[in-house]
Amino acid sequence: MAVVTVSVAGATAAAWVLRSIIKEEVPFLPFTLAVVICFAYGGFDMNAVVEMARNDLRARINETGATILAGGLPPVRGRQIELLQLLENLIGNAMKYRSNRAPEIRIAAEAGDGY
Repeated sequence: MAVVTVSVAGATAAAWVLRSIIKEEVPFLPFTLAVVICFAYGGFDMNAVVEMARNDLRARINETGATILAGGLPPVRGRQIELLQLLENLIGNAMKYRSNRAPEIRIAAEAGDGY
């Protein structure tokens, strides 16, 4: 059984790293930067974002027989679209880079210092 755990703090950090890469290393994509800047930064339900990712990846989930276990995730602050894209990427990679077994993907959060 393949298990992938995604932490909300880790997802937030990864989204920040991806945004930094776009801003610093790919300056010829001003349209991308404008789109990223336009999305509101605010609080939202991370469980709803997981459901959006499930819906977007439904065909691939059914094809691979993947199980996605998530629930009880806390509300988070950030850019919802970026965390959705990150989750879709991580879940997609878990389904792509797997053994012959159906993947089991667990998305969880745990309290940390200051979070």
